[in-house]
Amino acid sequence: MSDLVTGALGVQEPSDNGAAAAAAAGGDGGGQGGASAPAWMAGLADEGMRADPELSRYATIDDLAKGFKETRTWARGRVAIPNAETDDNGWREFGERLRPEKATDYDIPLLEGSDTAMADKYREFAHGLGMPARWAKANAEFHNQFISDSLSRVEQQAKDGMKAVELEMGGVAYNQRMEATENMMKAHFGGDFDVITNLTTSLGAEKTLRFLFSMAEKTGELGKVDSTDVSLRMGGMTPESAQGEINRLSGDTSPAGKAWMQQAKIKGTPEHTRWNALNDAAAGPKK
Repeated sequence: MSDLVTGALGVQEPSDNGAAAAAAAGGDGGGQGGASAPAWMAGLADEGMRADPELSRYATIDDLAKGFKETRTWARGRVAIPNAETDDNGWREFGERLRPEKATDYDIPLLEGSDTAMADKYREFAHGLGMPARWAKANAEFHNQFISDSLSRVEQQAKDGMKAVELEMGGVAYNQRMEATENMMKAHFGGDFDVITNLTTSLGAEKTLRFLFSMAEKTGELGKVDSTDVSLRMGGMTPESAQGEINRLSGDTSPAGKAWMQQAKIKGTPEHTRWNALNDAAAGPKK
């Protein structure tokens, strides 16, 4: 077998075959020590074959037959690479030798939180393409890592945008508007928070947040959220501010004010919870 042809096909001859042939030809693979062709070659009808140095490596016809058999056995375990990109049949046969027996044999890792639909489709695609199992798995792992990294970057950008708005407005005003925005989404958009997701995709987190805060103010939802309550929940109200609020509530002699104070005496009511929180804040940090 020609080394040039074998090399062009992208394969290498087995070393054991060369060694066996060399031993049979006199120890150095040169056939008769390189001095002349073996006697059996004189009986070949083709002149080019009689002068072929590859055949001269085999001292006897038995050696030639043995070399042919060994080479054929070796070649059966190899996969021929198609000669051209346009060789569709060649690539199909090439893939059939490399791919698993069934599409379900592919081990395709899933991105956290995703369903199996895409992985199942990918298995069918990889099998039809003739992709080796390890390549298919590595490709899926690369895809999953790329998507995960991209989502992490988007999430971090969103956090940075929200933090910028919070630092600008201050914690109480920010959280007051966040609560008002949630109330607005429930009251005016049927609780469909996908609207925010879609806006964020187009505008980014920071611009979306500023837009929603503006809408919450225009719809009147912002005015319904008491900044004092927000401050109390955040634990950011000073004792002086808390005492001032206590004085205001207890000094309100209007019917609504008196009714509120009555509710504040009943355990389990929002008024009672707020009254206790105000008194705790007014007392200052516990020592």
